[in-house]
Amino acid sequence: MNKPEPTTESVFLGSCLIDAALIDKAVHRGISFRSFMSPECGEIWEAILEVHASGKPLDDFAVLSKLRKEPVRTLALVVRELAGTGLHGVESLATIAERESLRKLKPALTSIASSLDSLSFEEIAEKVRGLPNIVEHKVEQEYKTSELCDSVIRVMKDRIAMRGRCAGGITTGLELFDREITPIEKHEYVIIGARPSVGKSSFMTSMCGHALGQKKRCVYFTLETSAESVIEQMVCQRIGANRKRIWMEFEEKQNEVFRAVEKLKGLPLMVFENDLTLPQIEARCRLLAASFKPDVVFIDYLGLIRAKGEKAYEKMTTLSKAMIPIRKSLGCALVVGAQLNRSSAAEGRPPQLTDFRDTGSIEEDAHRVIVLHRPDKDESGMEQSADSAEQLIEAYQLKLRDGPRAQGRFTFIAPHTKFIDRNG
Repeated sequence: MNKPEPTTESVFLGSCLIDAALIDKAVHRGISFRSFMSPECGEIWEAILEVHASGKPLDDFAVLSKLRKEPVRTLALVVRELAGTGLHGVESLATIAERESLRKLKPALTSIASSLDSLSFEEIAEKVRGLPNIVEHKVEQEYKTSELCDSVIRVMKDRIAMRGRCAGGITTGLELFDREITPIEKHEYVIIGARPSVGKSSFMTSMCGHALGQKKRCVYFTLETSAESVIEQMVCQRIGANRKRIWMEFEEKQNEVFRAVEKLKGLPLMVFENDLTLPQIEARCRLLAASFKPDVVFIDYLGLIRAKGEKAYEKMTTLSKAMIPIRKSLGCALVVGAQLNRSSAAEGRPPQLTDFRDTGSIEEDAHRVIVLHRPDKDESGMEQSADSAEQLIEAYQLKLRDGPRAQGRFTFIAPHTKFIDRNG
């Protein structure tokens, strides 16, 4: 059988298998299934997006598993044998993007031509001024003021109806604390701060598990531990099991954990453990926004992200500033862990905004800041440490733009890494 002649689409798809950076560039240019003249190539593109968003290695076999019969043949005969290079991929992407723009431009021009006799000069001029947005490959369109106002009315009515309860936002799952701090909304960049071993990661996995229970689409970047550990902790928190000594649990409890893991398979959760640099996380988030469309993204934690900067202060400032455009590209709430320095512990006081390690930028960049604090003694005067099975943990909302400062108290069940509301 003769090899088919290479097409722009096949060269582009083949190049994506060689250079995954092309995928993010294409997503940014608005390339979708409809951008491909060949339906088979369109299906291959969607399969590539699905594999890439899942965090699995991108190769022929992973893509094949997502395809029907005819696209599989196209992948085997065209994409693999005629794969281009990174340079060819950029050239073919430009061609596809230009063709996509022309496809969108034609109906716009037709609409303007058909309106010449029925619209005023000002109305026609306004339509013409909108044409560059199509030609320049702008993915995001600005909302009209009327649409924004309608959206605001819906949100405010929801708040009134819910009387301050969740109203669609992200909550911690700790009811008493949630009443005080108000729900996290989709426009927020939130910092969860704590000193090492106080429970920052446990608090974030607990929040993620609660959000899944509220049918939210969740993404979790873990830079400190493995993806398996995140799943294991999330499940054991919910069940109340000791994941470090699971063999000591009763068989009934063990089976309950297994059932919870099976149930988690069907929930909209993605966990990534290999995205360790700032560019990798930025690219992944752009792709997630175009494909998975999460409701909340967790990053654990800021100080472990690799970024440029000769000094620790420069690096942390760069990372904190970078979270703002990342949240905007995601279009959802972004919850990021960060470490506190030792000042508060040394001075025997609760943490303040100035206590974040190696940066003063967080206090001005974040929309909301929550810090966790383990006092040296509990209410009864008993000494407590990281080795205590049950610990008093205090939480302080130190900042919320247009919202209240607040505080709460929890009992931290260390064997289960679980937080429980505590009165008083």
